[in-house]
Amino acid sequence: NYCTLAYLKKDNFIELWAYSPDTFHDIEEHALRYKDKWIQFKIKLLRQIDYFDTEKYNEEFFVRIQYHMQEMIYQKGNQILGFEEDCTNIYFIVNGKVDLEIMDQEGNIHVLETLQQGDNIGQYSVLYHSDLVFRIMAKSTSVRLLTLNDKFFLDYGDKN
Repeated sequence: NYCTLAYLKKDNFIELWAYSPDTFHDIEEHALRYKDKWIQFKIKLLRQIDYFDTEKYNEEFFVRIQYHMQEMIYQKGNQILGFEEDCTNIYFIVNGKVDLEIMDQEGNIHVLETLQQGDNIGQYSVLYHSDLVFRIMAKSTSVRLLTLNDKFFLDYGDKN
């Protein structure tokens, strides 16, 4: 058994686009119509964000934005975000569980809430530039997250 793999570097793709804009348009249209389960799952997560809960955003918008999401994997006990860290991502839980922990005045740690697949963390901190009052810890053996960085909102805001 064997597999043949070819790739096109970004610079070559841009050059190809310049020579044949119709081909690029066809590729883009096909990508927007492509509906695999992973893309649909990411779009479902994105639609939970209050910022996107409006008729203003169409399916094409969500297909485009889901490509900006990054995957991260954490092991049990790993700190995902600390008490004093700025929250620059919206975190979407794909698999596993995370604990949101707070610290009392005596320095004791308490679990505020345990979140799991389908939940998100940080949307208000990112959208309204407010600090988190808790830290995020991986509770499961393995935690798989998708993140959407606040830079996306800054870039998107500049364009619209």
